Amino acid sequence: MKRYLLILLIIFIINNAYCDEISYVVTQDSILERNSVRTSVSEGDIVFFQGRTTGDRTRGYRILVKTDQGREGWIDVNNILLKDTQPLHDSITAKYWIFSYYQDILIENNKEALFKHEPFWRDDYEDHAKRADGPHQRLWWRMFKPTYFALKNNLTTIATILYSDYLFFVHTEQRQEGNNVILDVICIDKNNRHPQYYLNKLFNVGEEYRLILKIDGDYMDVYIDGEPNKIFSLISVDDYFLQAINSIVQKDSTDVGLPQLEAVDFSKITWPRRADGTMDYPPPSITTSNDQGSSQEIEQTLDSEITLENESPQTTESDQFPLWLFIGGGLVLLAVGVGVVVVVKRKKG
Repeated sequence: MKRYLLILLIIFIINNAYCDEISYVVTQDSILERNSVRTSVSEGDIVFFQGRTTGDRTRGYRILVKTDQGREGWIDVNNILLKDTQPLHDSITAKYWIFSYYQDILIENNKEALFKHEPFWRDDYEDHAKRADGPHQRLWWRMFKPTYFALKNNLTTIATILYSDYLFFVHTEQRQEGNNVILDVICIDKNNRHPQYYLNKLFNVGEEYRLILKIDGDYMDVYIDGEPNKIFSLISVDDYFLQAINSIVQKDSTDVGLPQLEAVDFSKITWPRRADGTMDYPPPSITTSNDQGSSQEIEQTLDSEITLENESPQTTESDQFPLWLFIGGGLVLLAVGVGVVVVVKRKKG
């Protein structure tokens, strides 16, 4: 027990020392908030990362920071910028990105097309649901939501992995070179209910990684640590595209008490395109009948803004009990509701 507490103390010290190395410039007058205490910071002030992030795609994202005067509080990730860096382009940060293979669900108009890429839903979900309580006992197609990748200044998240896991990364360096984005990041938090899933196996809390994002129109290929093979491909899509995926996956659901989604209108689908206008997945042939009984082809539209809703929030601030440490007969509060992070230096590619 003593050894365990000593290790935790060392981790706590290392973590706090490293956190102060990540500093931000406040980009607009803001209020830091924590435990009902509000602190004003002004544009141009320097604040320091304090090891935690919180938020989701509906509420937005915040980072816990500390001022030079030692005052701590949460600040909107959009109101600060990593020191000595330039902001990423809005065309990247304003979007949410999903795995490109989700297009198969629409192309085949069949929820089981998902099994080619995420066999968990067919092979493992039922057993997992039997061991879980509450909503996890629902049928798999009621639990499924597309995994998404949120790229912001200072912070990147990968969320709704399978249905409950997520990854949070803070940036230590960020730069954009043409259509490529290079991010040096630390994995700061991770929900890991499915440790055998390849995303969970790729990233460990406290380790540093270099992510290289190669953007081509509505497509993004992601590479890690200079490896030649991409780890996944993403697409940026609009809200109706996501609604269509969920409608097909949840079609014919017999789950009692939950509303049925509307049938997909394929004429409203905006298909992702490469910068040269080509598509990796040609859209399905779509025809409609007019009043005279003849058919006409519907032309696909190109691009639109997105709004994503109805996600269970993820947060890196836990609700754990305080951890106390006895030192020399005294009682010291080590951490309250904090996930402690050890940073392991890795050689970047």
